[in-house]
Amino acid sequence: MKGGTQMKQEESMKFESDVLTEDDYLRINRSRLLDPEKSLMLAVLDDAIDCYQKYYLSTDAKDKDLFRDAEFWLMGQKSDWPFHS
Repeated sequence: MKGGTQMKQEESMKFESDVLTEDDYLRINRSRLLDPEKSLMLAVLDDAIDCYQKYYLSTDAKDKDLFRDAEFWLMGQKSDWPFHS
């Protein structure tokens, strides 16, 4: 039979939160969840969002170009582009 302290520890462990961030979860499970083409599409989309957010207020010419490219790609109206709904 288990001692009282050990039982209390086991009971409290049932309610402890996982220490897995969203980024960790996606990094671990993304490759299992998607086929290669979808993984590539997600990587391209992720990069565009990252450039859009990172260079939004940049004053550097190269960074501004990256922002404009990402903005055009994300906000564009071309219906034949990936991710267009």
